[in-house]
Amino acid sequence: ACSGGRGRLSAFHGEHGGAAGRWRDGRWPLMSPEVVLSGLLLAAVLLVCVVVVVDTLRLGAPPMPSGAAARRCLVSMLPTAPGLVCWELGAGWGGLAVAIAEARPTWTVVAWEAAWVPWLVCALRVRVLGPSNVHVRRGDVLSQDLGEARVLTTYLLGTQTEALRVRLGAHPGPWTLLSVHFALRGVVAAREARAQDLHRTPVIVYESEALDGP
Repeated sequence: ACSGGRGRLSAFHGEHGGAAGRWRDGRWPLMSPEVVLSGLLLAAVLLVCVVVVVDTLRLGAPPMPSGAAARRCLVSMLPTAPGLVCWELGAGWGGLAVAIAEARPTWTVVAWEAAWVPWLVCALRVRVLGPSNVHVRRGDVLSQDLGEARVLTTYLLGTQTEALRVRLGAHPGPWTLLSVHFALRGVVAAREARAQDLHRTPVIVYESEALDGP
């Protein structure tokens, strides 16, 4: 019985020793397309997660989308003048920029996003689905010259609003800022409304006249 066991063990080593030899020779065993595809998909998911985490640490804020109710509330408070340039400061996945562009088709909406993954999703979404009056740009909007923007919308965290207030102090008016949830410290709001959602999210409107300077 013992000699038979040794024979089977030798056969096992002989069979698998050949595979190990092929690995040592630099020849990979064949893998099914399903295994290769699963491996590539897993690697892509891990890469996306790493990029999101790194961008969150770098920017100090996760890519949180604004809710549908908050978007509807903000759109209802937009100026009505035609042909304005609107900058969405931190466009994320593009939901608010698209909602503004659809509600104001004569406007030019510039969607700024600094994080790589939301920027890519937003850019692909607009490229495939439109609308055509949205232009997606990547970069830290708090370090940009606000240019000809006359309407600005944002869902920045409270820690970023002070930098935004300083930037707005150097931006010539007239302009209107609509902020979802977070207020500008020390600046009197022109008006405020509450979204019809669970948290009654505030949407706060500021006019350039209320900001004396940085």
